[in-house]
Amino acid sequence: MITHRAARLWLIGGGVAVALILLAGWLMFVSPQHSQTSKTNAQLTSAKLQDDALRQRLADLAAENKNVAKYTAALAREQAALPGNDGLPDFLRQLQTIGTSTLVTVAQLSASAPGPVAAAAPTGTAQASTTQVAATAPSGIYAIPISLSVTGTTDHVIQFVQQLQEVQPRAVLVTQATLGQGASSAPGGGGTSLQLSMEAFVAATPAATAATPVAAPTSGS
Repeated sequence: MITHRAARLWLIGGGVAVALILLAGWLMFVSPQHSQTSKTNAQLTSAKLQDDALRQRLADLAAENKNVAKYTAALAREQAALPGNDGLPDFLRQLQTIGTSTLVTVAQLSASAPGPVAAAAPTGTAQASTTQVAATAPSGIYAIPISLSVTGTTDHVIQFVQQLQEVQPRAVLVTQATLGQGASSAPGGGGTSLQLSMEAFVAATPAATAATPVAAPTSGS
C-alpha cells in the first residue's frame, strides 16, 4: 500500500515538474517570440498604411500635373486682365487695333494718372466718407482713367464695345458712355459717335501717368 502511494506521489510530482518545465519554456522562449511576431506584424501594417498613403499622394500629384497647362493658361489670363504694370502704351494700341478691326474711328485717346480703387461702403450702413472709403481700398489695386471717342455706323460701334468688354483680355470698367451723331464721312458711312470713359486696372502702383493723348486716330478701312 505504502509503495503504491509513493508511486502515485512520484507520478503527480513528475507531472507537476513537467508542467512547470513547459510553463518555464513558454515564458522564456515561446511568449517572447510571439510578442516579437505581433510587434513585427504591427510594424508591417503601419508600413503598408504609409505605403498606401504615399501611393495615393503620388496619384494625386500625377493628376494635378496633368492640369498644369490649364492652371498656367488660367494664370496667364488673370495676369493679362490685371497686370503688374500699367502697360498703357500697349493697351492704347490695342484699342486702336480693335477700332481697325471693327471699322470705326478711334480718336481723342487719353489716360490720366492712376488712383487706388476704393471699396464700396458696407451694406446696411450709412454712406461712408471719402476718408473711410480710401482707408478700405484694396491694397495694390489701382485704376487708370481712360477716355476716347468712337465714330462709325451703329453696328460697328456696338462691335467695338463688345470686343472691348468681351474679347480683349484687359479688365476694364466703362464708367460713362455718351451717344451722339457722328460725322457722315466716318468709315462705314458714319452716323454714330460714342464718347467713352472707362478705367483699366493694374495690380501694382504704376508710375504716375500724365494725360496721354494719342496724336493720330486710327480709322477703320
